[in-house]
Parts: sequence; structure tokens; C-alpha cells
Amino acid sequence: MPRIALLLLSCAAAVGFAAGCGGRAAAGFDEAQWKLPVRYCTHSARAQMVDNVVHEQLETGMKMDRVQALLGPPDEVAGHSWLYHVDFEHTTLFGDCVSLELKLRDGRLRHAAVVRDG
Repeated sequence: MPRIALLLLSCAAAVGFAAGCGGRAAAGFDEAQWKLPVRYCTHSARAQMVDNVVHEQLETGMKMDRVQALLGPPDEVAGHSWLYHVDFEHTTLFGDCVSLELKLRDGRLRHAAVVRDG
């Protein structure tokens, strides 16, 4: 009996760990929370909101001044991309830094994606 209990406990721990690795609990968008300063590769409230931002708040073709009014100024600008720092995830041996990357063209949003660099 103790071996079965240990096996079940191990399985439950593995499932819980897998669900927590790289997983973000989705939450609604809170503009004030999103606009709080976030350092690169650190945990933040943005982690729970980023999927909502990508799928519900942003639209392809949206003017970038409207995007900036919604999200605040980007944390980094590189060429035709804006980056917003989002989170640090323990998904690999060293972890991943998570950002929201917005691609621009002619002052409008071309593409939004959650990116990881680990």
C-alpha cells in the first residue's frame, strides 16, 4: 500500500509541476497594472494578462498611438518592433525571459506575439 501511495503522490506532483511550467493563468486586462514598470526577465502581473492583450485588446491594423495609449510606452524599441517585458518562466534549465513583441508597419500594428528567449 505505501508504494501505491508514493506512486500516486509522485504522479500528482509531476502533473502539477508540468501544469505550472510555462503556464500562465489567464486574467482580464488591467491597464493600470500593465503600465507599472517591469524589469527585463522578472515576474510581473503582465504574465497573467498577456494572452488577453494579444487576443482581446490588440487588433492588426491598430494605430500605434492607440496601442501606446492602451499599454503605455514600450520597454524596448528595436527597429520596427516594440517589446514589453512580461515574465520569467522556469521552463528550461536556465529559464526563459518572456516578452510581448509588437511588429509595426507604417505606424500600425502588423503582428503581436508572446516571445521567449532563453
